[in-house]
Amino acid sequence: MSQVMLIVRDPDLRGELEKSIHSTGLSVSAPADIDEALSHIDEDPPTLLLAESPVDDTSIIKLQESVRRKIPSTPMLVYLPSCDSRLALKNMAAGAYDCLHPPFNTNDFLMAARRAVRRVSAHFFGVEPSSPPAAWWRLPITYVCLGLVLFFGLFGIGFFDLFSPPFQIYELTASHPVSVSGNKDDVWIVDQKSRSLARMRVEGDYLMIVKVYQVPDFQPVSVVQGKTYLYTASSDGYLRQHNNDKKLSVTASVRAPGPSPSGLSWDGDNLWSCDAGTGKIYQHAKDMTVIDSFSSPAAIPAGLAWKGKALWVADSRNQLLWKLWRQKGKWKKEGPFMLDVFNHNPDLKLSGFTMWKNNAWIVSEGSRALIRHRVTKKK
Repeated sequence: MSQVMLIVRDPDLRGELEKSIHSTGLSVSAPADIDEALSHIDEDPPTLLLAESPVDDTSIIKLQESVRRKIPSTPMLVYLPSCDSRLALKNMAAGAYDCLHPPFNTNDFLMAARRAVRRVSAHFFGVEPSSPPAAWWRLPITYVCLGLVLFFGLFGIGFFDLFSPPFQIYELTASHPVSVSGNKDDVWIVDQKSRSLARMRVEGDYLMIVKVYQVPDFQPVSVVQGKTYLYTASSDGYLRQHNNDKKLSVTASVRAPGPSPSGLSWDGDNLWSCDAGTGKIYQHAKDMTVIDSFSSPAAIPAGLAWKGKALWVADSRNQLLWKLWRQKGKWKKEGPFMLDVFNHNPDLKLSGFTMWKNNAWIVSEGSRALIRHRVTKKK
C-alpha cells in the first residue's frame, strides 16, 4: 500500500510535490490524472490522498464518490492554488480533511497528514493505533467500575469528571471564529473574515463539516437557531432573521439595540442578545424588537446561552462565565466560573461562547480553536 497518493494535473507541480514528500521518507504514487488515480485506488489503496484543486466538477465528484465507496477511511488533503478562505471552505464542505496552499511547506504537510491519519488510527510515519490491553483482568475491573459509577451516581458526584481533562480543543478550518452556537446535533461556527456560517457535527474526537453557508452581504458576528428561523447578528449593527434554506435568505432585519452585538441565544420562545458596547443583555419579541433589558455581570459580554432555566454569559475581558436566573421577578447571579483552558493556553482569547450538551463551547478568534470545556469550578 502506498502511503501518499498525489492527484495533481500539472506535471511540474506533481514532480515538485513528489520530491518533497519523498524527502520525508514516505512512499508516493503519482497518477497522471483522475482516471488513472481511480484505477490505482483499486489496485493499491493509499493511506492518504493529496489532491490538487481546483479540478473540473465532474472529476472531483467522481473522485470523492469513489474514495468514499472504496476507501471511506482514507482522509483527503487538498492543495489549493492560493490562500483563498472561501475556496478552502468549499473543499472542506465537499469532504476534504484539510487544505494546503503554495508555497508547499513540508512541515505543514506532515502536520496536516498526522492530524488526518490520527482520525482513522492509520499506521503512518510514527502515528500508530494503540494496541488493546490484555483482556484477562477486564471482567473484574468492569464490575468494580460499574460499582463505583453506581456509588458516585447515587451521591450525585461526576465520577468520570474526576479523571477526564477539563477541556478538549478541536481544530477549525475557520481562521477568524468569532461565535459558536449549539443546536440539537450540530454546532454553528461564525467566521467573520470569510463571511461564512459553518454547520458542524462533533463525533467523539472529530469535528465534521455538515454545510458551509456564505453570507456575502454582511459580516456575521453571532448566530443561533430559533424555533422556525435562523438568527444572525452582524458587525454593521443589525439583527437578521433567515429562512433555513440553501441561501439562508433574509426574511426580516432590525437595528440591534446596541452598537456592538456580540452574542445571540434562544430560550425556546424568544431571541436574546448581548452587546459588548453597552454591556447589556436584551430580550426580543418575535419581530426582534426589545421587550426587556438589564446590565450583564460580564465586563464585555461575548456570548449568551440558555441551559434549562439558567442564562449563561461569557466575559471576553476576563475570560470567565456567569450564570443568571430569575427568582421572584429579579435576576440572580452565580459566579464567576473560571475556564482552565486560558491558564494553560495564554495565547487564546475568548471571542464566542455557548452551552451545548452539558459543556461550555468556546471559540478564540485567530486561533482556529473550538474548545469544549467542563464548567465545574467557581473562582
